[in-house]
Amino acid sequence: AGAAAHLTAREPGAGTAVVVEDTGEALWALGAAARALLGDGPLGAEVPARYQLDRGHRHQAEEAHRWMDRPPLMTCLYDAELFGHWWYEGPSFLQELFEQNAGRQESLRFITPSDYLKIFSENQITQPVFSTWGVGGYSEFWLNETNDWIYPPLNSACAEMIRLADLKHTSGKLVLRALNQASRELLLAQSSDWAFMMKAGRYAPYAEQRIKIHLNRFYQLADSIRTNRVSEAYLSDLEERDNLFRKMDYQTFKKDPR
Repeated sequence: AGAAAHLTAREPGAGTAVVVEDTGEALWALGAAARALLGDGPLGAEVPARYQLDRGHRHQAEEAHRWMDRPPLMTCLYDAELFGHWWYEGPSFLQELFEQNAGRQESLRFITPSDYLKIFSENQITQPVFSTWGVGGYSEFWLNETNDWIYPPLNSACAEMIRLADLKHTSGKLVLRALNQASRELLLAQSSDWAFMMKAGRYAPYAEQRIKIHLNRFYQLADSIRTNRVSEAYLSDLEERDNLFRKMDYQTFKKDPR
């Protein structure tokens, strides 16, 4: 397990951190931090009640349940790219938190949004307010004079992907592979990191190059799909280079994916 000099357990957006120093074994530290957020263990007293899942959030849920026709749902949002980057122990900590919660008889339990919808299929439809964690609370960092030029070509490529997904494809597995890879290339081109890097001034030429590379690959695939002339060698090379989202399904881009 190795030694953990510092371990931080953060509540997203709270701007505070519980720091466990010199705890020895990393696994012990992870368990102690998880128990602390559940309001238990020797570190529990050090965590303010409003940040303890077992106290503050349970009280909030009980209050909300009084005027709801179902158990309330509180969503935990994480910037997943920070796992293993800024919050190194994040995935292991969350696993420990989930496992400890599952072993208790608690009124609060973790559930995925999809599983919640299986239980409560009818819900009020709302439109979230547009916001980000960036400067000013909106998209200023991702849409400004340094990067605004990227959005028209990205939007055009997305529209083309939707058109391709809506077509009826009967040409076999090679075309389906190409459609899935085109989806990957589009998502890579759309990565918000590129716009962020342009504004920050760090590696801006690299970010511009990545967008252009993935858009070029996307359109080469799109043209080959439309003409039914997919090169298996070229496609296999891209599948090897840009191999994220192994279970990608191009039908996600359909206007009505159902």
